[in-house]
Amino acid sequence: MERSEAVEKGLEFYNTGRPCKRNHVSDRRTDSAACEECHKERSKKEYHEKIRSNPEAMRRHSERIRDLRRKQSAELLAEKMQRKRTIAKISDGLRREYDGDLGR
Repeated sequence: MERSEAVEKGLEFYNTGRPCKRNHVSDRRTDSAACEECHKERSKKEYHEKIRSNPEAMRRHSERIRDLRRKQSAELLAEKMQRKRTIAKISDGLRREYDGDLGR
């Protein structure tokens, strides 16, 4: 799809299937025709430069990352415990079924 078509349809993004100057084949922004991958890389670079130049921002950044990792760990642990409970229920049901077949 070309940019003009995306503008006519009121889309925020479009994809031509052709690579940008940095060889990304990703969506482009309709308002600026900028490659979304290039935009993400540029934003990430600017963010990290800002963080490195400001100790307070660096501290906040570190706290956000730490909190995110704690949350992800807690979610993974909850998923693991749920899987264990599910396996225990299945195994208990199979055990009862087996005992029933043996007449115990």
